[in-house]
Amino acid sequence: MNGEDQGLRFFELAAASIMGVLGQSIYHYNNALGFFTNALAAIEQRNFDPVLLNDLMYPIPELIKFSQAFRRIAEQIIQRQARNREMDSAAAIQRAMLPKIEPRDFTEGELDIFADMIPAREVGGDLYDVVKVDQNRVAISIGDVCGKGVPASLFMAITQTVMRLVVRAGENLQAEIGAANDLIAANNREEMFTTLFCGIIDAQSGTVTYCNCGHNPPLVLRRGQRTFERLRACGPPLGIMNGLTYEQREIALAPGDMLLLYTDGVTETENWETAQFGMERLEAAVLATLGQPARRIVEEVIARVTTFADGAPQSDDITCLAVVRGDLAGRAR
Repeated sequence: MNGEDQGLRFFELAAASIMGVLGQSIYHYNNALGFFTNALAAIEQRNFDPVLLNDLMYPIPELIKFSQAFRRIAEQIIQRQARNREMDSAAAIQRAMLPKIEPRDFTEGELDIFADMIPAREVGGDLYDVVKVDQNRVAISIGDVCGKGVPASLFMAITQTVMRLVVRAGENLQAEIGAANDLIAANNREEMFTTLFCGIIDAQSGTVTYCNCGHNPPLVLRRGQRTFERLRACGPPLGIMNGLTYEQREIALAPGDMLLLYTDGVTETENWETAQFGMERLEAAVLATLGQPARRIVEEVIARVTTFADGAPQSDDITCLAVVRGDLAGRAR
């Protein structure tokens, strides 16, 4: 074999060797890319097995940095998905704590009551409650915990549970609110607090005995009127400190009168220009529902708040509770 033939033979062997190495590299690349593609699909479908991340511990040299970055991203996505599942569970638990209100649940239809809440996050710090005290009386409440997210939702659950315990007798609301405050303030190391309105409604007489613990003033609209009464605060928020006293007040609802409870997430909702919804728009929404049932009042308020925001981020929970008394409630059904 002459020199030219030897050179050609060497070139052929070198080319074959290079093609073999290139083929193996392509094979490994294809396997790696296939793994990444399948892993991404599994993550999107939320059925990715975290054990597979172990396969990224020893990637081919050419993909070391990519594999490390992919592993970090995958771990973050898995953690976020787990957190989302936990938050979904927390939101479901919170929704279960809120009462389901049916028109005939309370005092044989003498009171038409409806409430709704739109949390700003998965879970919220607002609360509302409707509890039947006896055959003739109903306890209603609405509250707003300082703060947002999970801590506020836990404090909300504590407040709601305490309130259900203390107002069960419904004999002395002033003392019961004081007891609730002491229970909530005990061991309150995070120094959280709850603004709260609680009222006991006597369906026969229309008397509403209430305490407003630093909450937004509920609105009273008398039948046939277009001006509102506001039930101002008669004590500080719950949980600030032990031993606080609260003033007990009373109003009377005549047949057809309406009482609206709300949180500041309603009046302080902002649009893209950072203008707030405000009390004037809230009162206009209520006036637009004259002669309507409680559900219609709440739905109109929330609809107008949503329209006003026009898609701007919701910064606070939005909660409303409406009560309509007497023969107007009967026609509403």
